Amino acid sequence: MLVAVTAGTPVDTELGCDLVKNSGFEVLSYPVAKSPKEQDKLQFLDKEILEKKVEVIIDDAKENGAIALFIYCNSLSTAIDYKKIARDKDFKIITPLEIYEKYAIKSHNLVVISANSQSAHGIENILKGKNPNLNLITIGILPVVVEIEKKKDPKDIIKNLALDELFKFLEDVKIGDDKRKDVVLGCTHFPYLKEEIKKITKLEILDPADGMIDELKKISL
Repeated sequence: MLVAVTAGTPVDTELGCDLVKNSGFEVLSYPVAKSPKEQDKLQFLDKEILEKKVEVIIDDAKENGAIALFIYCNSLSTAIDYKKIARDKDFKIITPLEIYEKYAIKSHNLVVISANSQSAHGIENILKGKNPNLNLITIGILPVVVEIEKKKDPKDIIKNLALDELFKFLEDVKIGDDKRKDVVLGCTHFPYLKEEIKKITKLEILDPADGMIDELKKISL
């Protein structure tokens, strides 16, 4: 089965392709920008251009026999109306956003760490829409994405950007009526750091990529 994979930059598109290939699918790769900064600018200033890019990707993917578009990018998913595009193009689109709804049902307190404020806002809308009583902390940290794009060592990224201090704060701060909370990786770059993050915090780390693959497998049945 052939799956089209798109994301904001070549690096996170490559991460998405690796994830899909490791799950037994063939892939077509379609990054929409050359760098995190270019992606960030597109999302904030040029929604119509971004949506047109995705429509062109779908047209090409359909011509090549792909069964779905796998958007491995939180900020891209929140920056476009992907549900309308899926209807208009009659093509299945899988994003991390559907997985967040499941988190909202299961958890009472969540921290969302994302690439930028627009992505954090979009994820918050989804979570609150599913569970209005959910307690949330949202954070956008584009510099982490920039360092991951450079493929620096995860330990160095955590140290240089003081992510250990951030997670210490998240462990200590009360959200709602207690300190219990789960952390959502609201950017598909961040699993690059996931194993190292687990070493510096007792908080549970939620990665929507697993749920996305489950959705993709349902299509192929």
